[in-house]
Order: sequence, then structure tokens, then C-alpha cells
Amino acid sequence: MSSLHQKIREKLLQKLPGNSLSILFSASRKHRNGDQYFSFRQDSSFYYLTGIRQYHTIILLYKRTKTEIEEMLFIYNPTEKEITYDGNFLTKKQAASISGINQVEFIDVFEKTWKKIMDREPIIYSYLPDDEIFRHHLFFERFHENLQKFFPTTAISDISPSITACRMIKAPQEIEYIRQAIKTTKNAYELLFKKIKPGANERTLLATLLYAYNKELDTSYSFDPIVAAGKNACTLHYNKQTSLLTADSLLLVDTGAEYFNYAADITRTFPVNGKFSDKQKYVYQTVLAVQKKAIPLFVPGNTINQINEQVNIWMEEALIDMGLLTEQDLKNQSEKTPVLKKYYPHGVTHFMGLDVHDVGDKDTPLQKGMVLTCEPGLYIPEWEIGVRIEDDILVDEVPEVLSVNIPKEIDAVEKWMNSSI
Repeated sequence: MSSLHQKIREKLLQKLPGNSLSILFSASRKHRNGDQYFSFRQDSSFYYLTGIRQYHTIILLYKRTKTEIEEMLFIYNPTEKEITYDGNFLTKKQAASISGINQVEFIDVFEKTWKKIMDREPIIYSYLPDDEIFRHHLFFERFHENLQKFFPTTAISDISPSITACRMIKAPQEIEYIRQAIKTTKNAYELLFKKIKPGANERTLLATLLYAYNKELDTSYSFDPIVAAGKNACTLHYNKQTSLLTADSLLLVDTGAEYFNYAADITRTFPVNGKFSDKQKYVYQTVLAVQKKAIPLFVPGNTINQINEQVNIWMEEALIDMGLLTEQDLKNQSEKTPVLKKYYPHGVTHFMGLDVHDVGDKDTPLQKGMVLTCEPGLYIPEWEIGVRIEDDILVDEVPEVLSVNIPKEIDAVEKWMNSSI
């Protein structure tokens, strides 16, 4: 683990000039109510650089010259009462082992340490003071207040673009983590199939997915799963989970495990009774055909916007063939409200990694080592049919479908479901 984060820090520091001081902060706990807090999840970029999953942690990277680099990690020193209520925090030795940073101190010497380095007048890199995520972060706010107070002429350079450039290209170990997240997602689907039947409740299926993820070591889920039966699938981020499954309906499930903070994001659409009707099969096959044409576009040099433009053309052609749009509809449409969006309201892809919707720009040319989704869909409320098919794609000269082992061909889906009954 630590070797991955060491290489990542080296990669980041190559992008920064000499005599630069980078200071980054862990996420803070989010208060829920009373003495309760939401489950803690580390800030993705902080985890990327350190592998540390606890709050009240700071990393300091001082690049004195091209070859002279000082790394320090500051961790929390809990009181006995805090240990009694919340358990042990990392020791210095544990934090060093996880991060690969040898200099680990308690957080109470952080201020003295960075102020001492300021005598060398370094360029400061951090999150910007108006960063929404960190606006109310105790140590973040204190650092920026003291910087303005004691070094009023020192500006802060935003480190986010440099981190984004690094995060977009996945190291081999990061890709292996994503593969493991996908494997766990497949296991969750297999457990789910045993619960899919007419009369089952969406909420029971949701609970089955969450159980499948939470029982695995170092695994959680990368986003709240979408479990949508029948017409509910036409609501893209459907989250009520109160409906019962009917025998003649489809079930759309959009879900993904998270392994060592790296996400999977897979959508499959199933016939509740184990067999697609003719109309369901028609819509499903249309979406699948578009996806198969789109996957070869995930090669170096293309951009998300370019891929979206081509997929939109194929979707328009498909909807005309289905009788849902006409050529005249396309001629009369306005730029602001394309008629396509009535049945296909989203884009076909997004970057994926430490965040399920990961950092990156839609006009950035794709490079080998990037991971994205490919997820065309059609949503037809008047037919009570919503179909989305989503896979995770590794960009290469020949793109690799990382989720290839999760069936999506009609015969394979029907066989997979019926074999689980």
C-alpha cells in the first residue's frame, strides 16, 4: 500500500516547482445530530496521497529543490476519553507504515513546523480558501487565517489541477483495486438475483446489495444503489425504493462496490420473471447495440464530448427506428432542448476512480490508464420501460471492458437470473 502512495506523491511533486510547500488536510467528520456523526469517508485526494483514512490529519510536502524533498504527516493525539468513546487513532508507527512517510508528528506541532519553513519564502500550494468542502474545516481555516495574519503578502496556489492531472491516469495497482471492486459488485448481483421475484420490495433488494458490500473486508459501496422497478427506472436517480416488483416489469439496478476507496459503477437491467418480453427485448437490444458501437471510441485522443456527440447521433437514429421520434422532430428542435433528451437525458460516460464520478474535464483527450464508464440508456415512461447498460472501461488502443464478466447479452442475462433461482 505505502509504495503506491509514495509513487503518487513523487508524481505530484514532479509537477510542482522547487521551493514549494504543499499542505493538504483530511476530511472532517460531518455532524449528524446530538453527539452523532455520519460515517467518515476520507477526502479522495488526501487518501490518494497518503492512504490514511482517519480525520484530523495533515500532510506537508516541502520541495526544497528538484531532489531535496521533505514529507511530514501530522496525526491526532486523542485524549483518554476520546479513545474510550471512539476507539484508538493511528499511532505514529502505523501512520508511517500506511503512508510511507517516515516523519510523523502529532498535530499540535503543525503550526510551528510550517511557519518555520516560511522563512525560506516558499510558494504555497493548498486548497483555495473558498473551497466548499473545506470551508468549515477547523485546521484548514486556522491555517489560512494564520497565513493571512503572519504572511499577508503570500498568495496560495491551487493544488487541485495538479492532483487532478495525476488522478486521471491510474497506476496498475489502482486499476487492480477497481477490478476488485467490480468483482465484489458481481458477487452482489449474484446475491441479488436470489431475491428478485414478483412481489419483492425494492427496499429488500437494496438491503441485499448493502449487505453484500458491507460484509466484505475493506469494501463498501461507491454510491447509494439505485434499485428501480418498472416505470421507476425512468427516474435517473430514483431513491424511494418503496415499490413492489411485478412479473411483467423490468428491474434496473445501478450499483458499485468500493475497494480501498476505488469505485466500481455497473448498471444492469433484468426481467423480473426471468425472461424479456418482445417489447422489452427490443428496447434492451437497441441500448446494447449502441453500447457495443460506443466502447471502441474509448481510445487515446478522443474526448468525452466527442464520444457523447457520436452516441447522441446513434440514439437519434434508434429512436426514429422505434417510432418515438421523427426526422421532422429533429428539424424542429431547439439547441437548448434537444428532443433526444426526452428519452435519453444523460451523457454516455464519466471518469471513474476514487470518486464514482471522478475528477476530469469533458474536453480532456483520453489517455491510456484512464477509466471511464460507458452507459447508454433509453427511458420510455409511456411504455413503463427504462433500460441502462453500464460497464467500466479502461482506455487503451483496444479498450478493455473491466466488467466483462457481468453478463449483459439477453440470453446470458436470462440464463444468469434463472440459474440463481
